[in-house]
Amino acid sequence: MESFCQETLDWRDLCEQASQECDPEKLIEIVQRLNDALESRRRRPPRGVLLRSQPGCQVSLGE
Repeated sequence: MESFCQETLDWRDLCEQASQECDPEKLIEIVQRLNDALESRRRRPPRGVLLRSQPGCQVSLGE
C-alpha cells in the first residue's frame, strides 16, 4: 500500500513541477519522468484483481 501512495504522490508532484517549470530542457526532463511514472502505473493490474496461475490457485494483488 505504501508504494501505491508513493507512486500517486510522485506523479502528482511531477505534474506540479511541470506546471511551474520555465526552462524548456528541465520541463522535457520532468515530462519524461512523468510519462515513465504513468506508463509504469498503467502496466500494473488494477488493485484487488485476482490472477489465476493454476486451477484452484489465486493470487490477490494490491493488498
